[in-house]
Amino acid sequence: MIPSSDIGIVGAGPAGATAAISLARRGYSVCLVDKAVFPRHKLCGDFLNPINWPLLAWLGIAEHVLTLPHEKISGFRISTAAGREAFFPFPTQAEGQGFGLGVSRLEFDHLLVRRAQTAGVKVLQGTRIKELKRENGHWFLTLMEPDGEKTIRAAFLIGADGRNSWVARHLGVASHSEGETEFIGLRLRLGEANGLKGEVQIHLFPGGYAGLVGIGGGTVNLCLTLDAHELKHNGPAGVILWDRLRQNPQLKRALGADPLAGEIHSIYPVRYPRRRPFGDGFLLIGDAAFAPEPVTGEGVYFALSSGELGAGTVHQGFVKGDLSAHQTASYEAAWRRRTAGRRRTNRLIRTLVNHPLWIGPLIGLSNRTAFPIRPLIRSVLNNSSQPTHMTEKHEDVPSPPPWP
Repeated sequence: MIPSSDIGIVGAGPAGATAAISLARRGYSVCLVDKAVFPRHKLCGDFLNPINWPLLAWLGIAEHVLTLPHEKISGFRISTAAGREAFFPFPTQAEGQGFGLGVSRLEFDHLLVRRAQTAGVKVLQGTRIKELKRENGHWFLTLMEPDGEKTIRAAFLIGADGRNSWVARHLGVASHSEGETEFIGLRLRLGEANGLKGEVQIHLFPGGYAGLVGIGGGTVNLCLTLDAHELKHNGPAGVILWDRLRQNPQLKRALGADPLAGEIHSIYPVRYPRRRPFGDGFLLIGDAAFAPEPVTGEGVYFALSSGELGAGTVHQGFVKGDLSAHQTASYEAAWRRRTAGRRRTNRLIRTLVNHPLWIGPLIGLSNRTAFPIRPLIRSVLNNSSQPTHMTEKHEDVPSPPPWP
């Protein structure tokens, strides 16, 4: 007999795990599938924006996040290759903590997966999807597990498997032009960086920008975007990166005198055209649906928030007995309402970062008057500016059970 669940979720990152926890707490049977075995590394800026605290508290993991190796982040620094820089302390939050965290996704994602398991979610790790089909209103997923193939059945499917989503491509909602992007994302882990304590830093250099944040244990995450053509045509990645990064004097000082060492991880594309994140019996959430501008540090928030919102949409579909595209379309509409302000800010910041000649004068102006960069930072970090689970109508979701 084929094992059956109410909801099958592909991808156990922050979006998938959040949706799984939310649905399990509503009483649904949930199967969460991921090709990786947790804990696993994930290319990310490793920065938890302060806006995440209400969602972390609702998930029941806020206190547990603070037990992970981390560094408290209370300010933001930006610099240009021309030598201009500015520092801004984080604003006081209307709700939650007034600081962010530098914390490894290796640790954070594993915490979320364990939380999902304690909520009653069936988690299948080290499992790849071989085939996906829909028959008679149910999804059938053929899985490749270490001990062989098996098939599971689900009434509803959620794709949470990242920006290169296998589910999106298989369902035909990924654009054919998604690989035609000019930027590639890269990450290195460093043993130390100068002048970084308690700050998240963005440094602009010719052809891209880099983010630095401490993640505890004497480790620093260096995450950057670079014009993809640089790596395709100009030689070894480590040499190219060091040549570009040291063109920013503040970044060169932070990294020290030695060329970059260590393994370089990459992700491509960094951004892609809009996908349709809904259809008959399915939703896409997290980066599988929406890829935010990396420089804003909102990636984890967008993932957690879309997972929570997607779960609410699925629940309403089951309540109404309607899992059609007509019902699931409400997810995209609600997401656009929730993130309208943030998406506008993302576009503005992307424009500024991609035109470094504009940034220098704005940094100079902000050092004198705090305008316009401080208001941009406030809009990115202020959790009162966007509704979350606690301020919207989802009272039917019980509070998280105690978790030792």
